[in-house]
Amino acid sequence: KLDASTQTKASATIVLTYETAPPADVKVVFEKAAAVWSTVFSSDVPINVYVKWASLATNVLGSAGATANVRNFVGANRLNTFYPIALAEKMAHKNLNGTNADVVATFNSDFTAWYIGIDGMPTINQIDLYSVVLHEIGHGLGFIGQVGVEDGKAGYGYPGIFDQFMVNDGNVALMDTNNFKNPSAALFTQVTSGKITLSSPSILQNNGSAGKLYTPSAYSAGSSIYHVDQVRYPVGDANALMTPQIARGEVTRSIGPIVTSAFNDFGWYSSNLIGEEFDDTEDQATDKVFSVKVYSDTLWDESSLKLYLAINSTIFSPISTFTKAGNTYSYSLPKSASSRN
Repeated sequence: KLDASTQTKASATIVLTYETAPPADVKVVFEKAAAVWSTVFSSDVPINVYVKWASLATNVLGSAGATANVRNFVGANRLNTFYPIALAEKMAHKNLNGTNADVVATFNSDFTAWYIGIDGMPTINQIDLYSVVLHEIGHGLGFIGQVGVEDGKAGYGYPGIFDQFMVNDGNVALMDTNNFKNPSAALFTQVTSGKITLSSPSILQNNGSAGKLYTPSAYSAGSSIYHVDQVRYPVGDANALMTPQIARGEVTRSIGPIVTSAFNDFGWYSSNLIGEEFDDTEDQATDKVFSVKVYSDTLWDESSLKLYLAINSTIFSPISTFTKAGNTYSYSLPKSASSRN
């Protein structure tokens, strides 16, 4: 158990790599947006974003997503749940994908109505590139999930961490398969009900209510579910960044309490225990040393750290006295002449 108290200052390193060098003014916008996101959370693993300034279909502004989603890694706080790779690396406190990018973001170089600047002064006929880049990076870092729709049914392989916090107007979790089979028409009914919210402890505390998601009766791939509701959070609202559409002349530079709070509870603000993996057999000639590294975005009570041992099916009282070296806590189990399971 780790008890949160005081939050430490958020800091992450976001590294942008370009497919081809964009114009200098465009690059300034990308770098500024990355700098904003780097103050929202902490990570000791650099976040690598591969940026494309390239031709896209007419009126398509851009897109971004995680290059991989991973589950059941050491440091994950939920089993059988997908995390976007950048978040997984933060929680695992190690690189999990080598030299590969964590996020790929593409923006339409052919779009003629961009406002390219960081002063927030587009005309009423322009789309603010800075706002769009902030929005898309948000998807790549975790404002996205695993639910898809096909043939009138909604379903998923394994849920994403975002999905684990979606509830209906009866406060029933959409990932509760006792209520909504996977896949099913019943789940499709939910994600087209207009009544789905993103609800987590931090959202409720910091936003005052759960975040209403965009789940219109006519399902729209790429827009439905993984955006906040356009009507509930109109232009000028603190939470307007992650709505599915941006208006000409709109400037949205605030990440907003729904997103920052959701990211906290997804794991961007977390405490993680990174332990060793042990062999199934024991060397009876030496003491057995159990070690764990503790990483926390909060101050925590060291006395809350416990080690539970079960030897030959007998569960012993939890151990709370450890040898400490930096953030590593160790306990030595004395060797035994007899074999132990």
